[in-house]
Amino acid sequence: MRSLVAILSGLSLVGVLATPPMAQGTLPTRDECLAASGAVRLRDPGAFESAVRTLSACVEDGPRVLGALWLSPPADSGSRAALVNNTATLRDRRLFESVKSVATARVVSPELRFQAIDVLLRYFKPGLSLVRWRGRLTTSEIDHQSETVEGQQPLDSSGVRLEVLRVLRESEGVIADSLVQMEVRQIRHALEGYLEALRTYRKPE
Repeated sequence: MRSLVAILSGLSLVGVLATPPMAQGTLPTRDECLAASGAVRLRDPGAFESAVRTLSACVEDGPRVLGALWLSPPADSGSRAALVNNTATLRDRRLFESVKSVATARVVSPELRFQAIDVLLRYFKPGLSLVRWRGRLTTSEIDHQSETVEGQQPLDSSGVRLEVLRVLRESEGVIADSLVQMEVRQIRHALEGYLEALRTYRKPE
């Protein structure tokens, strides 16, 4: 049995942070988004990361192109890590649903399922991940404004958080490795505690 850290280390995700997304005032142009869409279709590892980062700020093309990549992800670990680490920058319902469908699919590789769950945690709260969540679920951070891009179909944060909890609960039933299953359950319990803390939190006067 391997822990989540061991599994995700093999997928080039541990210690990898997303490149800071473009600020809302410097979103890519339509031509830049189209060029990035063409680049990811070629699956060239040398251009893939930059293209995915651009698409994570493309409110029109990003959800469609990135969502399709999740249904047919790149094989090489570097490109896959770029997809995982940039997807949640774009907070769009269509892209969220694509990632969620991978996380809950009955027939999907364990590695891809874990990567999809990893992204869903970032949708739950920017900065979280399967191996980077301890100490990041504090009520003092609830006003933190992460650099994300709102899509054409914005996400409702409260609803998304409940959906992520449901996905974690469902995934526990299909994860074969008992150690990983226990770790995912521990994370879910921590997220549930965080939501309860938010519900009762009162800002200091």
